[in-house]
Amino acid sequence: MKAGLGRIRRVLPMWALVLAGVVAGMTLLSGVGPANVVEIEGLSAQQQARARSALRRYDVPLTPPVDRITADDAAFYFREVLLKEGFSDAAVSYEFLGDRLIFRVEQGTRQIVGTIAVEGGSAMSSETSRSIAEAALRQETLTPFGNIPLFERATRVASERLAAAFAQEGFLEATVSVVTIPGPRRVNLAFLVDEGRRFMLRDVKVLGEGIAPEVVASLREIVGTPYRAGDELLLRGRLSDALRNAGHFQPQLSFQVERGDDATITIVLEADPGPVFHIGRIHVQGNGTVTENTFLRRLGVKPGARYNGKAFDKALSRLWETSAFENIEPVFEPRTDGTLDIEFKIQEAPAKQISTTVGYGQWDQGFVGVSYSDRNFLGSLNRFSLDGFYSTKSYGLIATLSDPWLFSSDVTGTSRAFYARRETPAYQSTIYGGALLLEKTFDLRNQTGWSAGVEWRDTSNSTVF
Repeated sequence: MKAGLGRIRRVLPMWALVLAGVVAGMTLLSGVGPANVVEIEGLSAQQQARARSALRRYDVPLTPPVDRITADDAAFYFREVLLKEGFSDAAVSYEFLGDRLIFRVEQGTRQIVGTIAVEGGSAMSSETSRSIAEAALRQETLTPFGNIPLFERATRVASERLAAAFAQEGFLEATVSVVTIPGPRRVNLAFLVDEGRRFMLRDVKVLGEGIAPEVVASLREIVGTPYRAGDELLLRGRLSDALRNAGHFQPQLSFQVERGDDATITIVLEADPGPVFHIGRIHVQGNGTVTENTFLRRLGVKPGARYNGKAFDKALSRLWETSAFENIEPVFEPRTDGTLDIEFKIQEAPAKQISTTVGYGQWDQGFVGVSYSDRNFLGSLNRFSLDGFYSTKSYGLIATLSDPWLFSSDVTGTSRAFYARRETPAYQSTIYGGALLLEKTFDLRNQTGWSAGVEWRDTSNSTVF
């Protein structure tokens, strides 16, 4: 080889060799882009629009100039889009012709899912199993309603979802296969379930010192029930909460799941509760209008009290519910003497808002309304609002002050005072008075709670027309 190259060098000068290399390189690179014009053959205009939209979701926009790497990605995702639409035999190729990039698409025959049946499996009803399979198919094919295209990957995911659902009922060895049954117009799917053995929870062992017997007893309540994947995580969370509520600031927990040959499960929880902490120094950093005393009073956590994780989380939620803060970050510093210092890094949120309303009515003619609200009235974390209205016929004012944590409790106390002079086509009068309201919410989701109130009002200068 070296001798051959030497003969070439002696026959041709160096500049000729360089020129030949450049020409050869240009020949190799010709016809591979980049392209300034992109054409798609084999798809309707509507299909092209959907395909281009899908490419943008995959971050492969066909914006000129388009190079070979982008063309490769686009061809791959073009086929993925067609597969999800039920064209299982779709093929996509491309070619660079000068500055043109041409995609050639062969769709093949589109296949649509007909009936969906789930056979086998006693842990769930056939309707529930079918709903799980159909939901997985629709999610994978991006078809929330209407016909479901046949997509091999979607059927595989549906099988995995069904197997996972049966595992949640204790059938850890459940397998699901799918059979496609071609019909005259559609392809029917049959998911065949082999549940296998059902695993039962034989025992829950809790290892560690300083754990209350009633906590261990509560964790063992699920012994004898079917094992569900994730039971160990649930039990670990419950044990962590119990230890934190008992004053253990950072309990160290681990677990093991032991599977027996007789289809039984034993969960072993190992805990190192650590020392019991009491609240030490509490400091607030970053406060502005809210004083440290006000913040700590609303927090409700007292220095010297035993640390309680649930109570602390509830206290933190109480501060967030005031809507007076953009950020509340507690920083804990455990000390060797068993005290837990806490520094709150806070950032107050804009709390004041004012709005106006201007309009015209046939009776009142021109009118204006002004509303002022403050979620952090005078830095007290109480809420105050002032609403006034004025027109050529009427005017009035309503002032409301609310304490969401009255007397350091979960009861909201509200006081209201109002004054109005009203004139209607039927009468005119002056109304003034006040109201006191107490309320407590038990459950926001179910809207349960209680309220009690009293209102006093008086009317004067009344005239009936």
